Amino acid sequence: MAEQILLEYAHAMQAIAQPKQWGSHQPFGYLWRRAAGGRIPCLFEISIALDVEGYTRKGWRVLVYYRRSPRGFHPDNFGASLFIDNARVLAFDSGRPSRHRNTVGLGEPYYQKRVDHPHWHRPTQEASHGYVEPLDPALTQDQLWRLFLERANIEGAPGFQPPPGEQGELL
Repeated sequence: MAEQILLEYAHAMQAIAQPKQWGSHQPFGYLWRRAAGGRIPCLFEISIALDVEGYTRKGWRVLVYYRRSPRGFHPDNFGASLFIDNARVLAFDSGRPSRHRNTVGLGEPYYQKRVDHPHWHRPTQEASHGYVEPLDPALTQDQLWRLFLERANIEGAPGFQPPPGEQGELL
């Protein structure tokens, strides 16, 4: 696995606070692309560059992923990440049960605790990635998406729409 790129806390927080514009005018449903791998259910992704002050910033993007639950026992896997200078600095993950353990974030309320899905990744003084806090499991996918856009300070993004159905799916 590739090593995580980490940013200094001050730079990550400054970049998160900076107003950003969604870099596409297409509806959400048209943006989904199947990720490589050929697994079923398929992993779908959206990767969109972000504009800041009218210019597209290299390494500033949003990555959204979605994978349907294979048997319907758990919620579909759905998440979004804000990348600044190619480092994941803010994200949420939801879906199948998770046992994420916070090994960073000394002094934070969930330090050294296990957190299930859905959860929220945010920078701490110790590391720009790796600390999570729980989110309300009653939040819908659209509510999670809107919360992400608000916390990431991104404007102009379309409303959430899941990817198209896959061949073999029952009606």
